[in-house]
Amino acid sequence: MKSLALSYVWWPGIDSQIELQAKSCHSCQWVQKEPGLAPLHPWMWPSSPWERIHVDFAGPFEGHMYLVVVDAHSKWPESNGVKYIRSVPYHPATNGLAERFVQTFKHALKSSRGTAPVQQRLDTFMLTYRNTPHATTKEPPAMFFLRRKLRSRLDFLKPSVAGTVHQSQDSQQQHRQLHSKARQFVVGEPVTIGRARKSGHKVL
Repeated sequence: MKSLALSYVWWPGIDSQIELQAKSCHSCQWVQKEPGLAPLHPWMWPSSPWERIHVDFAGPFEGHMYLVVVDAHSKWPESNGVKYIRSVPYHPATNGLAERFVQTFKHALKSSRGTAPVQQRLDTFMLTYRNTPHATTKEPPAMFFLRRKLRSRLDFLKPSVAGTVHQSQDSQQQHRQLHSKARQFVVGEPVTIGRARKSGHKVL
């Protein structure tokens, strides 16, 4: 419209007047493109687990629907006790934390399809996700949520604390046996006992 008008006439403010005319045209409003994406207001990071959660549905997938709940503090995924804030209709990006997890969740189950029953694959995925450092917090969700990492198969690669303690005890016992000698006593032999190391006492 502007190009066509300017090829014939011009006056001060012609561009803004043409824009105003187009905005007041109902037919034009019905066929115009959707407005550009508005900037998203970032969520404040909660100071503790379950202070704010993000909820979404995933599915149907292999005959099941999943309710996805992600803790905003720890990024821990779950489904339990919900108090929610509604997102803007047709704008799921406002619930981005749950949306991103749903995509990761679907990709993991699709890529493992046929290897095991769906519940086993789901359990394996959840354990791995909770133990993997998150891109935002740089820590595994389990560290923020449980204050510790969950035990997985990879932990068998590390020496266990119990094994280290037993090995240390065995080593100390062997060292003690090598540098000690057995003592034998006969009835009536004087011995020294007690912290004062007094002599002359007899043990029968």
